[in-house]
Amino acid sequence: NAFPYEKPADVFAEYVALDKALSPVPRDLDLSIFADADYVNLIPTQWPRNGQRFFADGRFYHPDGKARMIPVAAPALSRPRFALNTGRNRDQWHTMTRTGKSPRLGAHLAEPYVELHPADAAQLGAGPGALIDVQSLYGGALLRALITDRAAQGQLFAPMHWTRQRTRRGMINSLTAPVVDPVSGQPALKSGPVTAQVYPATWYGFLASRRKPDVHAPYTAIARTATGWQAELAGQDIPTDWQAEALRLSGLSDAEVSIQTDPASATTRVAMVQDGVIVALLFVAPHPVVVARSAVNDTIGTTASPLIALAGRHAADLPDPGATVCACFNVGRNTLLAAISGGAGTVAALGDATCAGTNCGSCKPELKALIADGSIAMAAE
Repeated sequence: NAFPYEKPADVFAEYVALDKALSPVPRDLDLSIFADADYVNLIPTQWPRNGQRFFADGRFYHPDGKARMIPVAAPALSRPRFALNTGRNRDQWHTMTRTGKSPRLGAHLAEPYVELHPADAAQLGAGPGALIDVQSLYGGALLRALITDRAAQGQLFAPMHWTRQRTRRGMINSLTAPVVDPVSGQPALKSGPVTAQVYPATWYGFLASRRKPDVHAPYTAIARTATGWQAELAGQDIPTDWQAEALRLSGLSDAEVSIQTDPASATTRVAMVQDGVIVALLFVAPHPVVVARSAVNDTIGTTASPLIALAGRHAADLPDPGATVCACFNVGRNTLLAAISGGAGTVAALGDATCAGTNCGSCKPELKALIADGSIAMAAE
């Protein structure tokens, strides 16, 4: 390991030492005042430490004390169908080099997506789970549609976290203009002109596997789970042998295979077993696959019968928790709605009933929205 520091305190100590060496040079951030501080027990501290506002004395960091105004010109925008905004989502950080290793965070929002307004989705003909092909002058990306009124009409939002390690065509950063601010170096990520259309997939798949899958479908997104890996798949060329394809995807050429096909619905489900243990499951359909993904993932590594595993849902005596809202405690939407129906009318009450929102708290806005939606529904009954 070439990284010379063993603890965060070592990094902080070197930063303090560098600031101390530069103390004669006026600047806005000077941590040399923490030279004798105990980093481990250092409490959050507002900067500047004396509580004064920066530049309140009217002087700036130039010899004459005056500010330097830098003329800037906003980039000229064309008027395409959509304006693209990129940024972060709640559970990931930058390119997933750390958060991407967390099974809970990885499986929560497990694929690259694009938020679009319901009116825009209707004009595009995009239903729930559709794939959207987003294009700019600089590149393209294939993203799962998240239809929500959080997005302004005419604008798209896509997180920038996914890289080639997790997706084949979900790298939204490849669409942004190669333009940066001449002073700060900040890239232009907030107003890129793009076009969008529904990707005409002929098949969709969901794979859960104990091994990291070897997937090369046109649409591919893989994520860590508590029991191994999962992959969302889609394409236009339908494989001729789904059993052989399932074994290839999962890298399990010697597994025992159970397969269910339904010609009427054109669906196929494949279970792979080694030594009596479920090691991979593949679900294929001509439309976005509808299975309880948490239930499917939980089946990997168990001795459940293939028939039960291929049901793709929780057992009758186990309620479906729904899509995960609180990643810290793996609390699903259905669990939260049941608690709201039972009288949990505040975020605190939901926390008491389900633990949701009681750790990092980043899901609290979603909890508030669920409570509001539940109140509206009950008022309408």
